Parts: sequence; C-alpha cells; structure tokens
Amino acid sequence: KRQQRRSTRQDADAEDAYRAKLERQSKTLVDAVSEYKRRYGRDPPKGFDEWYAFAVKNNFRLVDEFDAIDEDLRPFRSMSGVELRRRVDQVR
Repeated sequence: KRQQRRSTRQDADAEDAYRAKLERQSKTLVDAVSEYKRRYGRDPPKGFDEWYAFAVKNNFRLVDEFDAIDEDLRPFRSMSGVELRRRVDQVR
C-alpha cells in the first residue's frame, strides 16, 4: 500500500509538471522566436515560421521543446559547411 501511495504521488507530481510545462509554452510566433533565442542563443532556423504555423494548425502542444534535437546536432554546428559536406559525401 505504501508503494501504491508513492506511485500515486509521483504520478500526480509528473502530471503537475507536465501541465506547468504546457502553460509555459509560447502562444505566438513572436513568443516562440524569443524563447528559441533565449534557450539556444541564436536565431531559429530558416522556415521556423512555417514550422510554427504547421505546429499550431496540428495542435502540437510543446512548441518550445528543442533540447534533444539541439543536443543531437551540436557536434555538427562546430564544423564548417565545407567540412560537413565533405563528411556527408564520404558516407553516401
């Protein structure tokens, strides 16, 4: 029973955290651009406005959450365009 109570409390805490995250999400493109700049220290990528319109149209709820993809792409940002193209050509 103690385990069940702990699990129920953890579930409630997780639900509260998720709802709070949803409330913090940008409500406009201008807000989303500002949040992107704040989090990642650079302008959003080309086409961000189109992506945002698609996300809104399709009821995407977490429009500010790019941490995972940002981390995945970080090693490639340190390369020059020439170096990145060279490496892509190597694996083709």
